[in-house]
Amino acid sequence: MKTSRDGGSVLMEFVIILPLLCFFIFGLMQLALLCLAKQMTEYAAFSGARAAMVYPPSEYCGEDGRFMAQGGVVHEAASRTLAWFGMMPGGEHPVAVAGWGDVPGSGHIGEQVFIDQEESGMLSDMPGVRVTVRFRYPLLIPGVSALYRLLGHDDALTDESLEGLVETLPAMTVVGTCMLPLPWRTDRFPTRPTAEN
Repeated sequence: MKTSRDGGSVLMEFVIILPLLCFFIFGLMQLALLCLAKQMTEYAAFSGARAAMVYPPSEYCGEDGRFMAQGGVVHEAASRTLAWFGMMPGGEHPVAVAGWGDVPGSGHIGEQVFIDQEESGMLSDMPGVRVTVRFRYPLLIPGVSALYRLLGHDDALTDESLEGLVETLPAMTVVGTCMLPLPWRTDRFPTRPTAEN
């Protein structure tokens, strides 16, 4: 038999469970986005390794012979692949897609993607190349990003050019690695192709 006090207990249960349920749903959303970012980071490593196979080392290696952490065709290939996951407003250099326009939120992708210099390079035991990409993926779901920061695992993205819109975004570093053997024929392009050639 229902009494007038049952309504209060149901409301109390609802108040206790709702925040936990919301946090669980938001956590699943962030986990799904993070899984997508991981897959795309692996593909970005493949894109970078493919660029290292095709272009001459002068296009992606520094004077010391190591891959450049930022700049060069390997970094550019990885950045273009991850442009859809940059998710940071503003930026001076958004990635442009021919016939479509700029990728939204890709203006800072160059500062979010790094080529790991210690783990990238030509393989010594076989003719091949290995590229490791480190992508600082912003955590945009509020509850999850606050918990991640609270646990002390924050790789915060800070940039003064965001003009106060977003001063600090909590971020997680996602790593992807790809090793590709060099093909039998290793002819390389003499220069980077441009729109004219």
